[in-house]
Amino acid sequence: AMMRLTGLGDPSGKGEAYNFLREQDAKPNKGTGNSDGALNAQIKKITGTENDLRKLTMKQMASLLRSYGMKQNDIDTLKRWDRVHCIRDLSTKAASDGMGDGMEKYARGEKMKLS
Repeated sequence: AMMRLTGLGDPSGKGEAYNFLREQDAKPNKGTGNSDGALNAQIKKITGTENDLRKLTMKQMASLLRSYGMKQNDIDTLKRWDRVHCIRDLSTKAASDGMGDGMEKYARGEKMKLS
């Protein structure tokens, strides 16, 4: 997309104002598709969406909570988002304690700065 300062981009028609409108390129760029895929893969790697608790099923979350020692009766009373929060809290605590249980991928840590 390109920004224009004339035509639709100039609502005054005299060059005295500008409007933020996007104009789509007439020809799609073939190189963009490959770079978008690479960019999406890089973003996925940075944000850790493969470790996304929201994508787990209720049964998978129950299994994780049992592996942390929670009783089945307690797990059954938890709703979906409560399970997500419990797993995140338990994995964060385990990661901060230095327990290498393999569940630290769900732990919350300090945010990485890109600057």
